Amino acid sequence: MITRRRTALALMVPGIAWISEKRPVPMLRWLAGALVVLVLVLRLAVRAWRTGEARISRVALSAFALVLAQIALGATTVLTGKAVLPTTAHVAGGAAILGLCWFASLRSRRLLGSPAAAAVALPLGDPALS
Repeated sequence: MITRRRTALALMVPGIAWISEKRPVPMLRWLAGALVVLVLVLRLAVRAWRTGEARISRVALSAFALVLAQIALGATTVLTGKAVLPTTAHVAGGAAILGLCWFASLRSRRLLGSPAAAAVALPLGDPALS
């Protein structure tokens, strides 16, 4: 009975057999990792939006939209059996998310004025040589 249900589900949704029968545990780890990234970037976007600073919130909301696209690309990668185009776009999307989060971090330090950013802004060395 269970085999018939799995077979019927695999016929309805291509790729579900690949997820459920061959490697269920690694897929759950990837899904848990995606959920952690989604929650953290959502938190970044909400906090940036609450500051009222458009230059930070635009970057954070772009990162959130990119995470949603990344989840769709991840599902497409699994359902197509790791075809080249969706897999490459998925990897490039992950790099873009990393870059946007790094940029949001740098921009927030500069605009919101953390003490560490103030220390970095001081000139180094002899002022006559600068």
